[in-house]
Amino acid sequence: MYKVFFVDDEIIVRDGIRSCLAENERFLLTGEAQDGELALSMIHEIKPDILITDIKMPFMNGLELSRIVKKIQPWVKIIILSGHDEFEYAKEAISIGIEDYLLKPFTQDDLFESLNKIALRIEEENKKALDIARLKAQVESNTEIIKDRFLSDFVLGSISPKDFMQQAENFSLKCISRFYTMCILKITSKESKQFSAEILFSLKTMLKSLLEQEESTDIDAKVLLFSAATKDRLCLMVLSSTEKDADEASFAAIDALKHKLLKSGFESCGIGIGTTVDR
Repeated sequence: MYKVFFVDDEIIVRDGIRSCLAENERFLLTGEAQDGELALSMIHEIKPDILITDIKMPFMNGLELSRIVKKIQPWVKIIILSGHDEFEYAKEAISIGIEDYLLKPFTQDDLFESLNKIALRIEEENKKALDIARLKAQVESNTEIIKDRFLSDFVLGSISPKDFMQQAENFSLKCISRFYTMCILKITSKESKQFSAEILFSLKTMLKSLLEQEESTDIDAKVLLFSAATKDRLCLMVLSSTEKDADEASFAAIDALKHKLLKSGFESCGIGIGTTVDR
């Protein structure tokens, strides 16, 4: 359902629009006003999808109202009503970005043809925005997979520390620290449950939340979580400026991950925590 706001100084026109929309389930009249100045504050609160406004009104005309609404709520689609077939009005409306222009008197069919056309445009824009969001998520997911492989290659010795430090910047990885600890979790699953990219993302999100909570406890550490070359293993690289914080962050992160994995249906975790090393 699309929210519609209507502005016209003629009460008979407002009554007619109200009656038309009352019989339609696709469009809901969420507010109305008799002039642009009064409408502006109401539109700010209601945030409609579609604005229908007359051009000639006292205090603030429809074109002035439309210009302001397009600035503060650019998503709002606007239909201009006019009793005059004047080229200058239409030209200005186009420059503002008005979606449609109806001449009075117009029929109910004319109104709904315009509204349905705008609704279709909104749906297309929403679909396009969703497609862009999905594409962005896919790109981010692919980047995460490449980053995981890069970290895995490093801990397996396929990349030298010098090359690693140089290439880490490409992934926005800040890996220079005083103390390091490596942890490994070997996961046993129930009923052949697969360790997927979605589960890894969920674990990373949970771990990020955990570390943010630990910031308030004065634990100074950063944890990189990534999947190893084998699908049943997770790796953690813990970086800290103190040995104590590296140890505490390692145990806290491992404990939280183990709990999350078991809650997610995995049977058990074999855990290995390496010795914290200086440089």
